[in-house]
Amino acid sequence: MAEVRVEHVWKFYREELGESGRVLAVEDVSFVCEDKSFLCLLGPSGCGKTTTLRMIAGLEKISKGDIYIGQRKVNNLHPRDRQIAMAFESYALYPPLTVFDNIAFPLRARKYPEKKIRDKINTVAELLEIQDILNHRPARLSGGEQQRVSLARALVREDALVTLMDEPISHLDSQLKAKLRIELKRVQEEWGLTVIYVTHDQLEALSMADRVVVMNLGRIQQIGSPIELYEKPSNLFVAGFIGEPPMNFIECALAKEGDKFFLRSTFFNFELDRGLGSEIAKESKAPQKLIMGVRPGDMTLGKSEDAESYSLQGQIFSIEPHGESSVVILNLEKDVQIYVEVPGLPEAAEGEVAWVSFSKQKMHVFDGETGEVIRIS
Repeated sequence: MAEVRVEHVWKFYREELGESGRVLAVEDVSFVCEDKSFLCLLGPSGCGKTTTLRMIAGLEKISKGDIYIGQRKVNNLHPRDRQIAMAFESYALYPPLTVFDNIAFPLRARKYPEKKIRDKINTVAELLEIQDILNHRPARLSGGEQQRVSLARALVREDALVTLMDEPISHLDSQLKAKLRIELKRVQEEWGLTVIYVTHDQLEALSMADRVVVMNLGRIQQIGSPIELYEKPSNLFVAGFIGEPPMNFIECALAKEGDKFFLRSTFFNFELDRGLGSEIAKESKAPQKLIMGVRPGDMTLGKSEDAESYSLQGQIFSIEPHGESSVVILNLEKDVQIYVEVPGLPEAAEGEVAWVSFSKQKMHVFDGETGEVIRIS
C-alpha cells in the first residue's frame, strides 16, 4: 500500500466560452490519503469528485498540479503503470467472459497461479454475495450484480498500492448497502488497503471513512473526520450538506446594548456570552448579516419556554415518524420552517403551537456575507 498526495491540482476543459475559453472542473485541490487509510471524496453531482478520482487513476489528464502515489509522481504515467485497482460505477465488464473470468482477469494478467486466483475469488465472492453467479455472463446480471462484480475485480488485486472506488454500491438495495458498508470497512482494515472512495451519499462517507474531503463547485470545502464535519462545519455548505435532516438556518443580526450582545431576528432575541458576542463583532464582515444554525437532533420539543436555553416558538406543520425517532417540522412563519428530531413519537399534533429549545453550546453562527463559520478562539 502507499500514501497518495494530491497537490494543487486543477482540471479545466477547453471550450468556446467567450474570453475565458475553458470550463473549470477542479480548482486547486490538495489532500493526502495516508497509507492504509480510507478517504472519501464527498459532494453533490458535478462537484468535481469523480474528475479528481479519474486524474488519480490516470484516466483524465491533469491541467495543473501534481499527484504522488508513494514517493512517485504519476502525472504522466499510464493507468496500468500506477499500480491501482479500480471499481467504477460504469462496471466495465467484458461481455464474453463469465463473472469468474471477469474477476480473474487482472490476476491472470499478472501470472497468478490458478489455485491462488480461485481462493481469492471465492473469498471476495462470499463477501459480496455473488457465489451463485460466478458462471454467469454480464448480460444475465442485474445492475446491482454487475456493480458487485466490478467491486470484486478491484478487491482481488493484492499488488495494488491504492484502491479507487467511484460510487461502487450506488445501485444496490438499502439492506445490501448497509451490509457492504460494514464489510468494506472491515476488509479495508484487515487487508490494510489504501482506499479513495467517491460518493454523494453522506451516510456512506460518515460510516466508512477515516477522513472526508467535502467538495462543491470544483473546490474543497473542508477536510476532516466524520465527527469533525458534523460537529464543527467550516461553512454553510458543509453544515447544510452533512446531516439528515439538514441543519436549520435562520437569518439574524448582531446587536449591542451597553456591554451586552444580542443575536436578533424576527423570531428571537438571544443574549450572547460576552466572549461570543465580541468574537462575532470582530470576525464578521457584516454583523447585520449573520446566519444562526442548529442541528435538528440538538433541539428539544416542549409546550413551554425553557428559561435555561435558547427557545423558539412555532406551529407544528407535520410529523414524520422514522421508527425510533420522528422529525417534527415547525412553521416559524409562512416561509420559514425548522426541523426537530425527537425520540419516538412526540406528544403533539399537527397545528399545535410548540416551543423548541437548544443549548447555547449547540448553536453555530455563520457570516452571512462569506458563509464561513464564526468560532470562539
